[in-house]
Amino acid sequence: MLERVAVHHLESGGLRLLRGGRPRKRMLHSAFWVHGGGELDLAAAAASLFGGGGCCGEEGGSTETTPTLQQQLLQANSTWRRADSIHLDFLYPSGALSFLRYLGRAVPRREGSPMFSIGGGKREYSSSTQLPPSEVADPDHQPQERPLPITRAVPEPGLERPEDDNFAGLDEFMKSPQPGRYESAWYHYWNSKSATSKEAKTVRRHFISRYMLQSNHKQEWIRILSLLTLRSPKSWTNTDYESVVKCYIRLDHPERALEVLKNNVEGSLSSRNSGFEAFIRFYVLRERWDLVMEAWRILRGAENGIVRDRNHDRIMHLDTTALPCLRDPENFPKFVERIVRWADTIPVRKRRGHRAPPLDDELAETLMKSCLSYITRPEAPWMGVLWENTWYYIRRRPGWIITKSDWERTISYLAGTFQDEKSTYRYSRFRVHDPKNMSLDVMNKVLRCYARLEDLKGMQMVWDDILVFSDVGRPNRESYSILMAALARRGDSAGVHELLRRYTEEFIPETPQELSHIMQAHVERGELRDVVLWFERMLHEYGIKPDVISYNILINVHRKVGDVDGAARRVQEMLDRGLKPDTTTYNILLKMCASRGDVAGAENIFNLIKQSGLRLDPYAYEALASAYVAVKDMDKAEAILKQVAEQSFDISPTPIWNTVLSAHAAMGNDERVNQIFELMHQREVPFDYYTYGIVMHCLCLAGKMESAEQTLTYMKEAKFHINTDKYAILMVGYLRLGDFRMVWETFKRMLDDGLKADFKTLAVLLKSYAHAEVEEDSDMAGDMVHLKATEKTLDEITAEVRDLDLTSFDSVKSATPPWLFTPLINVYFHKSAWDRAINIFARFLRVSAKEEYGASPNLQMYKLMMRVYHAGGDVEGVRHMWEGLKATAVQLHKAIDLKLPNHRTILEVYRNEVCSALSILIRAMARTKDIGIIDEEVKSIQGFGYELDNVNWNDYVQAMVLAGDLAKAAEVCEKNLMSRWNDVRLYFFYQDPTMRGEEGKELPAVRPFIRTIEAVATELRALEELRKRGDPIAKTLLVDIYRNAPTTWEACDGLEDLEGRASKEMMFRLQKSGEEQMVGGDGRGGGGGYY
Repeated sequence: MLERVAVHHLESGGLRLLRGGRPRKRMLHSAFWVHGGGELDLAAAAASLFGGGGCCGEEGGSTETTPTLQQQLLQANSTWRRADSIHLDFLYPSGALSFLRYLGRAVPRREGSPMFSIGGGKREYSSSTQLPPSEVADPDHQPQERPLPITRAVPEPGLERPEDDNFAGLDEFMKSPQPGRYESAWYHYWNSKSATSKEAKTVRRHFISRYMLQSNHKQEWIRILSLLTLRSPKSWTNTDYESVVKCYIRLDHPERALEVLKNNVEGSLSSRNSGFEAFIRFYVLRERWDLVMEAWRILRGAENGIVRDRNHDRIMHLDTTALPCLRDPENFPKFVERIVRWADTIPVRKRRGHRAPPLDDELAETLMKSCLSYITRPEAPWMGVLWENTWYYIRRRPGWIITKSDWERTISYLAGTFQDEKSTYRYSRFRVHDPKNMSLDVMNKVLRCYARLEDLKGMQMVWDDILVFSDVGRPNRESYSILMAALARRGDSAGVHELLRRYTEEFIPETPQELSHIMQAHVERGELRDVVLWFERMLHEYGIKPDVISYNILINVHRKVGDVDGAARRVQEMLDRGLKPDTTTYNILLKMCASRGDVAGAENIFNLIKQSGLRLDPYAYEALASAYVAVKDMDKAEAILKQVAEQSFDISPTPIWNTVLSAHAAMGNDERVNQIFELMHQREVPFDYYTYGIVMHCLCLAGKMESAEQTLTYMKEAKFHINTDKYAILMVGYLRLGDFRMVWETFKRMLDDGLKADFKTLAVLLKSYAHAEVEEDSDMAGDMVHLKATEKTLDEITAEVRDLDLTSFDSVKSATPPWLFTPLINVYFHKSAWDRAINIFARFLRVSAKEEYGASPNLQMYKLMMRVYHAGGDVEGVRHMWEGLKATAVQLHKAIDLKLPNHRTILEVYRNEVCSALSILIRAMARTKDIGIIDEEVKSIQGFGYELDNVNWNDYVQAMVLAGDLAKAAEVCEKNLMSRWNDVRLYFFYQDPTMRGEEGKELPAVRPFIRTIEAVATELRALEELRKRGDPIAKTLLVDIYRNAPTTWEACDGLEDLEGRASKEMMFRLQKSGEEQMVGGDGRGGGGGYY
């Protein structure tokens, strides 16, 4: 009885079973149809499934009739059996439970879930936690073939909505699909409102196919296979064919997949090669080369290994770029490895000719080239050894040909991954074959590679090739932009100007970027006037509104020439135009603050970057660290290193470490330098070109020239692009040791290495020549000293037209720098050859006047010339140099305030920067007793924010004493030098150290010198003598001094053994008469008598 009822209800779609006769329909659980069918043979399952039941989905039985589907399945299996021939002994009570458990093993289920419930319509397990399958998760696994468990489970009887489902329909699910929600997707596909158009139905079907194929459960694959087999293969799309093939190969039915591929090739013109990539990749990874070759034969239309009809050869349609990965790039290396292993077993082609190559060798070539195609795809990352192995295997395999397309893709790939040397080398090899119609886009990428390598000859070669080989026969906008940008970075303003002229003849400038290159070229040269000129031309002549990049270039040139006010004005102008500063803008301002030691300004801008929401990059951290270094706040500078170590950047943070390292090296902190080097090694911070330069500098300071030379040799072997700065470091090291011969040898070695001398190396060479000549004539002094060889070399250097030196320390790179002349001036000064020193200075002024952007003397040259003029007795010369020094110092030392561009507040770090020069001026003016000029200059620099140091005040007091203004001298001394008198009085009153109190006690920074007190005391004594003679003026003056400067009076009155200082008093009198030359080591000789 149970058998007859079961057969009846199986044929009727399973609407009633076990409890027939109830008015409400009870359906078998969907798992029975799927899992149970998997244990029956195909014919039995088909017979039981297609006995009845309707489809409620949008692609249900309304268009496909039941007999048609039965015919399809009959084609799949020729042995068809009706339901009444199925043995149903298993349904008897004694075997029912064991059979249901048996069915439960057909498809994996979640642990702990029940086998399945007949009475419920809900699926017996949830797939919400399933992970997407990997077709190559275990490529070495070779599963055994089982009967195909295809069923007509679309829609499945008893399909109910999952309890945790909260989607309104399939459309909502498609907008934000969640992984693992396969039950919800399947339910909504069959129960959502039917799509109105054919395109919408296709989109839904494609979505459900792709989504369900992410599952690692066979049931989802079977569902998709059942869904797609309901439709006629003639109506399948590319995605349908590929989905069917994937289902078959996952279910271990390659013969069915091959049949689908063959039917596709022979009967469909729209689906092209769909499924071939998935099939070939799947079985390549499993090394089933028999199946791969069979698919290849189908694809090529080959019979017995020969392609008979080229019209059926579909090789050109195979997607070779997608083939090696198919959304699984992690197994790409295995894919390459298996192809190479198989290709090595195939005999190589004996010779090339018109005869077609063997199919297996052809397949191996196609697969390897597909790997190359995948590696060199657009936007692909650098794969290193994998690319090299693939490229060279194809190149070295006899009979295999690298096509023009392969060359172009490879060159483009190398350029896109910044493998500039490899890209340019491949291009140089490719161009030998006289390529025609080469892609201009690829040639532009090669041009960019040569530009990054700073290879001017290479850029010229590619530029010429564009005119000969490119597919358009002339450069485009990008070509011009690349070349102009490269020349701009070299500061070649003439070259950029010529290119811009040609560019404007072919194209009309439309964007600021097209004119920014000529501006950038002048920025590199430090030529502010031309940058401003082109900025104005952009706006008025070309009618192009400047953008943020244009303003960044303009602000940057103001920074380079030290024009703080100009930079502030341009920032405000940019804001007024409604342009928002970007990271580059802030970094330029940060660098400007850092170069001036403006810590407060740097920190303010650093915080502005944070507040604006922009990301802090290594340039910002480097600038902030430089600001701390400028004021020697090394604790804060090293705190920046700790912050950087905890972050990751797109570019290397090495420059930040270099900034701190170089500061410690300059201060002689060798131990700390070594510790930071070790810290960089621990944190895997790479050493760059400048890091090794710091290493060389430290070794030279330590006198370890051999190790420094070895470092340079290592850098050459490591393929660093060596510039003249490394040779300059070695030359300075040898100069410090007095080894002038090695200075010249190092210079000559630099020239032999193909480098041209620049101002840095020439300045070191001149200094070496000067010292060598001085040593030869060490007994000479005054005008007898004449450095003929050195001056001749200087004349040759200044007369020769040189390449632009972008590494020059001067802001104007196109100008002859002042520090090229200062070594000779300094030598002549120390040898008392004043006139010759002045002649060298005059020579610099003549050279500078001839240049369009001639340099002005820097602070060091001004100060040195003040010493020269003072030593030579030229007071007017001293005043003239002082005016130039003061103007230059104010420009360089004032703080940055974007809100008040014209302010003149000096940074605190520079408040004592002009003190030594001021002392020279005070002493020079004291000779002429012109106290008014001294007073004016003191007030002037104090108004700028400068402060006088202890030496200045002592010189000031002594100058007023010499000028005869004793009352003012005593008043200035009282106000500015006597505030700490109680701490130093014992040092003045007693010569015996035991009487002074604490031995070794540090004296206050502000204090009178003994010589200053002696000078005032001498004049007081003279007044006292006059008072004793009855001079009322002397009496009044003494009373005023006693009242206004009591501490000074006490100091002068209490000097121990004043009579014993007669010799010193005599020396002071000689100085007063102008017979003593007050020249010290730093031009501040007035302090020679203080402790």
